[in-house]
Amino acid sequence: SPTALTLAANDLKNLGSVLTDDPLRAVQGLPGVSSNDDFEARFEVRGADFSHVGIYLDGILLHTPLHTIQNQDAGGSASAINGDMISELNLFEGAFPSRFPDRTAAVLDVASREGSRTGPSFRASIGMSYSGIVIEGPLGKAKKGSWIASYRKSYLQYLASRLGINGSLVFGLEDGQARASYDLTPHNNVAVSVLESYTSLDRSSDPTVVGINALFKGAFHFTLTNASWRYTPNAKLLVTTRGAWMREKHDDFNNASQRLDSGHYGEWVGGSDLKYQWTDHSAFAAGISTRETRDTGYLSSFNQLAPNAPPLALERHDGKLNRAGGFAEQAWTAWRGRLHVNTGGRWDHQTYSGATVWSPQSAMTLNATNKTFLQVSWGQYSQFPEVGAMFS
Repeated sequence: SPTALTLAANDLKNLGSVLTDDPLRAVQGLPGVSSNDDFEARFEVRGADFSHVGIYLDGILLHTPLHTIQNQDAGGSASAINGDMISELNLFEGAFPSRFPDRTAAVLDVASREGSRTGPSFRASIGMSYSGIVIEGPLGKAKKGSWIASYRKSYLQYLASRLGINGSLVFGLEDGQARASYDLTPHNNVAVSVLESYTSLDRSSDPTVVGINALFKGAFHFTLTNASWRYTPNAKLLVTTRGAWMREKHDDFNNASQRLDSGHYGEWVGGSDLKYQWTDHSAFAAGISTRETRDTGYLSSFNQLAPNAPPLALERHDGKLNRAGGFAEQAWTAWRGRLHVNTGGRWDHQTYSGATVWSPQSAMTLNATNKTFLQVSWGQYSQFPEVGAMFS
């Protein structure tokens, strides 16, 4: 894509914030990206809201990969992905490739890094608001694979309570991430990764929390497991098959231990794609994918004059959706590598509404001179409503 911007691991470290080593905050330093809140990892791309930006981790579209407290706009957020586990990320600000479905504004493609195959290593870091460790090493005596694991925990909520900072929604975060990769044969590689993140908020030491509808304690739990198989029968063909499962749970309570809101989101993802190099100047890619999502939850409000009365349901949803899609795209290079053309499209279908959409896309980059680049791109993209919006 002519609008792709790449950040390597060193760039993520240099652009991360002081409070947390957050890769999403590093993205905020790129052109066309903005955020009006220093405590918010979410960002806008060319004026488009974060809900229209797709965060992909190793080819899997994530739903809410954040440390945050649900239904609290002033609470802030942080990325659930540890920057030490990333090899690079690519931000597509427009005309992104057809392999990325269900987003309309931009795509952030995050690639996990493999562990060291030479020998084991251990690294610890202590920051202003959090501490973390990263360990990695080879798998087996033949060193045909590798493993890597990380863990981090913040103590910013503890510092805020000790310093007597009242009225804030500073939350605590804790997450762990692991990945293992192994070469079964010279042509077959399998990889498995796990991400567990937990966000908690405890305002029991804050005397300003007095309303029966005020948030007193909250928690958000995000889990992701991802497995992939790469098959390379020859130097021209690469076939990748993926399967993933993710889950999100949140619960918020008032000072009377009454539940203000609760929710559970689950998703199964599967897909396969191939890349074929026709010649040194021509490449083809195609793939299919399917997603099954389920979301249930509610948001309540209590009567200040009758706190023991049944709560008023402000919002309630419960439903399940199935989505399927496929894509194909072709790329050419000509004029001694100075002209790049990429064109393709995708098809997506939702079972509940019966909606079917087609999304064509094309882009061209011309290196006219050593100092002049001409970039032209066009695309049409679609995004289905969330389960909670369709079944509310």
